[in-house]
Amino acid sequence: MLFCLLLAFAGVTPVFADRCSVIPPSLWCSNKEIINECGFTDKCDRYHGATYNQRINITVLIEALCPDCQRWIVEELYPHIFKKFMDFVNIELVPYGNAKMVNGSIQCQHGPEECSINRFESCVIDSMQTQDQYMPYIGCIENLLMSKVPFDKASSKCFRTLSVSDDIQRLIQYVQNAILSDLISEGSHFVDINGVMKSPGLNTWLNTLCTL
Repeated sequence: MLFCLLLAFAGVTPVFADRCSVIPPSLWCSNKEIINECGFTDKCDRYHGATYNQRINITVLIEALCPDCQRWIVEELYPHIFKKFMDFVNIELVPYGNAKMVNGSIQCQHGPEECSINRFESCVIDSMQTQDQYMPYIGCIENLLMSKVPFDKASSKCFRTLSVSDDIQRLIQYVQNAILSDLISEGSHFVDINGVMKSPGLNTWLNTLCTL
């Protein structure tokens, strides 16, 4: 009885109080009736003011040689999310998926080659900078990799197909050449077999190049 009296004094009925206590925060601003009944007006006004007409930010962790990732990028993400809603979303791709640090080296789920291609795709994304440029390229190369086209041929074909500018091609191809050297010879001084740069100087320089 005392609980009901206190609720009545506060101007909230027991039914409303119970309902408001179980509504997930993600739904607080989904209905005007709920907003008014539960006292969410100030919070929802701030939320709507901050998010109105803003793009949705989507971050996707991917792996270059993961069959499920490839299929999802080629069949879902690129054609249905990016191409249809590119004016409403910001898509951030993180090409390191399930990579792990083991004894100071990066190990990728699908082997050393995946680590190398992940690094290449990271450089593509940093160099092209906008999703309008890098999403078509990543969609293109993942489609070819899914079809078992070798990495060097896939990357070159996508450059030609998408008419990537010469400056960006030169930058990315420098990194690609370092990656191919790594794939050919474990003793390469560029990177070790697990995709970790051995030379601090080269590591710093490549990172600088990829952020230009």
